[in-house]
Amino acid sequence: MRIAMVCEPGFFQKHVGVRALVSTLVEQAKAFGHSVSYVINEPTHLQDRWFLAVPQQSLVDGNFVDQTESVSGVPDEVLLRYQNELFEVKQADFPPNLRVAYYALGSQVPEGMFDMAIYSGPWLQGLQQRFPAKRVVGLVHDAIPNSYLLNGKATDDFAYQHLTGFRCYTAHCDEIWANSAFTRSAFLALCTISRLNSVPVHILPPMIPHHIACHLASTDMVSRENMVVAVGLFDPRKGLAEASKIFDAVTKPVHLAICGAIRCREEDMRDFIARLRVERVTWYRSIRSEDLAALYAKARVAIFNSDAEGLGLPVLEAQALGCPVVASDIPVLQDILLPGSIGLPRDAHGAFAAYIDNMLAGGTDHVGLAATARTQFVADGYGALLNEVPVVAIDAA
Repeated sequence: MRIAMVCEPGFFQKHVGVRALVSTLVEQAKAFGHSVSYVINEPTHLQDRWFLAVPQQSLVDGNFVDQTESVSGVPDEVLLRYQNELFEVKQADFPPNLRVAYYALGSQVPEGMFDMAIYSGPWLQGLQQRFPAKRVVGLVHDAIPNSYLLNGKATDDFAYQHLTGFRCYTAHCDEIWANSAFTRSAFLALCTISRLNSVPVHILPPMIPHHIACHLASTDMVSRENMVVAVGLFDPRKGLAEASKIFDAVTKPVHLAICGAIRCREEDMRDFIARLRVERVTWYRSIRSEDLAALYAKARVAIFNSDAEGLGLPVLEAQALGCPVVASDIPVLQDILLPGSIGLPRDAHGAFAAYIDNMLAGGTDHVGLAATARTQFVADGYGALLNEVPVVAIDAA
């Protein structure tokens, strides 16, 4: 089957988590014997322009990150280097050296070129008409912006983009694929509230992301250290406000590895690092997948105290490398936490700290956790979705 993964311009530079899921779907579909192409839609004021995009495989395997950039030291050293050396230019000024070839298709995708199309996200423009394929699917990653808007939080523009895309999905797609049962329920609730058309909604199985799966073998012999990994921590939604209180209560020596760019106010990031009482901090503003896999393989525990998620990819990543996770107890994360990991109330600072202390003392079976994750988070259900055209919509119940 010939499949088009339809993406927006700049896709390979945006949406780290979405990129990880989309590239996993592409690579797994290839493994199932399908032909898959990234198709880029670029709307203009005159007409759409369409391109085939062919990234080098090494870029895909690295989750489209060209190099790892980090700064390490005691907290004060990290702040000083942030100010004076490593990050003198803001993060927007570090475009990756992307290795992608583009081939123009014209103002329209030729009829019959693809059997199936998958829209990579609802923020795509140019969805007002159906893609020329027998089967068209829309991916739903979450409804968080819309939920935040309904609860009085200021995400109006992104929420509007989501809702506009969802309207196009329900007008032109044969089915919707949600990345989790929780996302599916949230999407169906939004459809009811916003009076969107009824379309079959199916759930993708949780899968180890491709950019981690292709580096599993190279990390199996890595020794554990007193390291805690925190992915996306510099984001208000990922528990930055709670993290200082948690690490204040941790009693054992800690090397804290923070992965991800700043998505909070800069002063909040500075305040967090200045308050930290840990032995060492390493901040990876960008990190290639092989280095991220090595971090998980070295760490004794990962923390992911998120307020809201569509799936929670860092939980899948960490557990695949035998790294237990202490996470918030939101339902979507509870569904993918394995024995050895734990979900706790977001403000249970003492309980978070106690779990981290226990893990740093060697309180888990890392090999067993990795084996369970690699057995459980597989793509079999996705292969069935690709090969069978579902015809019955699943109710919200």
